[in-house]
Amino acid sequence: MKDIFDYKNVKDILIGMSGKQLETLAEMLVEKHEETAHHITSMLDAYLQDKVKRVNGEWGPFPFD
Repeated sequence: MKDIFDYKNVKDILIGMSGKQLETLAEMLVEKHEETAHHITSMLDAYLQDKVKRVNGEWGPFPFD
């Protein structure tokens, strides 16, 4: 099944958000969708750590490149 989610639109919205808007989003996710907030947090943390390792030459290129 093809993924039809509009990732570009979501990414563009997130990039354009102010610090206060991001804070409000985080608060809303934690208050109303705690499991999703935990999942997003763990995924972002893992990808950021992986990126640092690649930049520092500890790992090879992205697997999707």
